[in-house]
Amino acid sequence: MWQDLLTLSKRERLGMIGLFIILIMVVLGFFIDLPQKENKLPPELLAWADSVQLIQEVPKVKKRDTVFNFDPNSASVRELQLLGFSNQAIINLYKYKEAGGRIQSPSKLKSIYGVDSALYGRIESYVSIQAPADRYRSSNKITRSASAGSYAVVQAKTNYSESKTNDFIIELNSADTADLKLLKGIGPVLSRRIVSYRKKIGGYYCVDQLSEVYGLSEEVIDINRNKIVVDESLLKPLDVSKGSLKQMKDHPYLSFYMAKDIYEARKQNELTSIMQFIHTESFQNADTARLRRYFIVGKEGK
Repeated sequence: MWQDLLTLSKRERLGMIGLFIILIMVVLGFFIDLPQKENKLPPELLAWADSVQLIQEVPKVKKRDTVFNFDPNSASVRELQLLGFSNQAIINLYKYKEAGGRIQSPSKLKSIYGVDSALYGRIESYVSIQAPADRYRSSNKITRSASAGSYAVVQAKTNYSESKTNDFIIELNSADTADLKLLKGIGPVLSRRIVSYRKKIGGYYCVDQLSEVYGLSEEVIDINRNKIVVDESLLKPLDVSKGSLKQMKDHPYLSFYMAKDIYEARKQNELTSIMQFIHTESFQNADTARLRRYFIVGKEGK
């Protein structure tokens, strides 16, 4: 090997030596820690970091709960919601009262499923139970809620000594699933179907339309008939001058051929009113009362 090196030229030997030195320096670099220059942070940045840490250590202020004096035997759904009652707790409380039960003391609320210890501890001192003879229900008319825009569950004006069960009214076009579950025989599935069908047709104009909801029996409708009202002004008719063919044929009150006749008339600029089709073959079995309520052309009926 050394003999081979001796045969190399002077330039080649210097090159080999230089490469060997560089290799040694690279290897030593992995084992030797060179002193690093200290990076000093600006005082303003250090002060800001300290302030952020201090803020993180401050405990968060818990939001105050809404509490006020109330009688669980007459409190409205809205009042119970403000107090922190869950929808399930409200439903169970109403069902308990409908069965003839009455909250005689604050501790009785603990037996209502959905009223946990945290909720009871917060409201216990605010429970104010009135004597039955002194309790009256509020107005029977539909009122408006400042937060939701509509108040679906409305208490009926009834002397408590005369009736313990007929204490609320459901407005069908503004009620949500929680409100509907207050009705007898209406659970989570049926309440969702009622709301879904309402969206599909554009709202209800009479209680009997509930029979069109899949799975909802006439018996359940009749049991709850005196607790349901319908605000027809909340109907949302379909404008057939703008709706697509799919939108029209998917409407429960229009068949494919009815939708096709409307669509063809619109293409020919001959669409003036839904009532222009009542003498056509596709509309011969149509309910004209429903047609007038659920289908408009442009600003018609507004």
